[in-house]
Amino acid sequence: MTELGRRSELLPGERRGDVRSVRGVVGSPRPVHVTLAGHNCTYEVRAGRTIVGPVLLDLRVVPLDGGQITADDLHAIPVRRLAAAAVELGQVFPEDDALPDAGPIEVDWSRFNQPEKPARKRAGRPPTHGPEHFAQVAELARQSRASGKSARRAIAERWTVGQPTADKWMRQARELGLLELHTASAAAVRGGAPTDSSAGEVAP
Repeated sequence: MTELGRRSELLPGERRGDVRSVRGVVGSPRPVHVTLAGHNCTYEVRAGRTIVGPVLLDLRVVPLDGGQITADDLHAIPVRRLAAAAVELGQVFPEDDALPDAGPIEVDWSRFNQPEKPARKRAGRPPTHGPEHFAQVAELARQSRASGKSARRAIAERWTVGQPTADKWMRQARELGLLELHTASAAAVRGGAPTDSSAGEVAP
């Protein structure tokens, strides 16, 4: 029996783990099938869309050559990439879509090989964010605090920005009445939490 650890050959210009193909499968409980460069298997994926980005909900690993799956193969599975590939394709069940009002995702084919990477920033004036953006910032901040995580860090990672920008967005969300002030004095009621920024925002 051939082990799955024997990786398939890379094509010119490919890097190991790049998305090689993505296709939708109607009627399947895992509606997206993904193959990756250098991986001798197909990944059958069910993914969801959330405020923190694509998430993997179900996965089946199928060896292309009928071989066995090793521990190394499982460790090499890029969970975020598979989830992002499925969401980019638009194959998300309605019950798995936490952002139905955001509309369909526009596929950025320039990021096809690595769909989980943030889109390249365009030169020129930075985009102006509207109330909907700050509502998402506020919701993520509340979720992060409720789970005991740093709100500014979660926001910075979600939108691929610096933590000072995350602080600025939280301030703007508060000014719009979308986010309550989370101060050191409020945190003291819970036993005291470290400040989340120099401005007095705290990490729950």
